[in-house]
Amino acid sequence: DHTMQSGHTPIASAVLLTGGQGSRLGGCAKSLLRLEGKPLVLRQLEALYEAGVQQIVVVTGFYHVEVEQLLSASKGSAPWAECVRTVRNPNPEHGQQSSVLQGLRALTQPFDLTLIVLVDQPLMTAEDYRECIDAHAARPSGTLIAYPRVDGKRGNPVALARQAVDAVLASGDTCRSYIERNKVLVHQYPSQNAHFLTDIDTLSDIENLRVLAGVNLQLP
Repeated sequence: DHTMQSGHTPIASAVLLTGGQGSRLGGCAKSLLRLEGKPLVLRQLEALYEAGVQQIVVVTGFYHVEVEQLLSASKGSAPWAECVRTVRNPNPEHGQQSSVLQGLRALTQPFDLTLIVLVDQPLMTAEDYRECIDAHAARPSGTLIAYPRVDGKRGNPVALARQAVDAVLASGDTCRSYIERNKVLVHQYPSQNAHFLTDIDTLSDIENLRVLAGVNLQLP
């Protein structure tokens, strides 16, 4: 049962995925794309921290060294430093779902929900993450997983209750497969928030963002 006592703020954790190769971007680390001079991975950590997320696992992969160096260099002055730990996916070529499992296994503190966060959603803010946390807390009884649906499209991030995280890890399956097999546990909440749909895979995505949103991303 997930009913929140009135006044109980759900304890949120997050798995931040930075493991990809960025092959469609010409082999460049999406986590290191800069928006207003700041790498996306740092913007995401700040937004998650401001949203009240208490534990953040950053999963690295192809660009482990670069991401690790950036986080180490930033930790001294960052309010999120205490909340963040890094785990490395030793086989990032196995794809994003292998990184999700690495991140879920690395969660240690108690939590009510976990957000699966894509580093390449450049428009996400603390308010956006709070929208996800609130929608998960308000999900219908009997559901464990919540994600936004915007303009009929599935958005990110996905939020999983503790029981869903435990079930995924016990199943020996990927998070995506678990969700596909257990649709009855999923609450898709309607949202008008286009940030949930905006991600960066190609150079034309960067150009579209500049034209449509006036947002300039710089390659690392």
